[in-house]
Amino acid sequence: MKIKNAPYITGTQINYYFVCKRKLWLFSHNISMGHTSGLVEIGSIIHKNTYIRKEMELDGIKIDFFEKNRGIINEVKKSKAVEQAHIWQLKYYLYHFNKLGIKVKGQIDYSLIRRREQIKPQRQFRNL
Repeated sequence: MKIKNAPYITGTQINYYFVCKRKLWLFSHNISMGHTSGLVEIGSIIHKNTYIRKEMELDGIKIDFFEKNRGIINEVKKSKAVEQAHIWQLKYYLYHFNKLGIKVKGQIDYSLIRRREQIKPQRQFRNL
């Protein structure tokens, strides 16, 4: 679903901003070598086999799954470490949903280390 006049920034771009500016530039210019990466393949397998729920897309934001009854956006990561890039990617999703008038919380599931991080929207973003 595409919202009229919505800026087209993806969660992946937010993630790459924290990970590697060059990777962000390449991705933003549709240059990708991720399809040849073994890490991408492992992440895809974990994503498909760990969670049965469907991915949801809204304005270029791909959410791993959304618990509608609890109002929680869930992101699944294969990393063995909690990273700021993951946290800010999800905060961007929370910000975007808030702009649409949808109040949500977020959580990141690190399936390899069996850890779950609860993420709340930034206070300064709530009233934008």
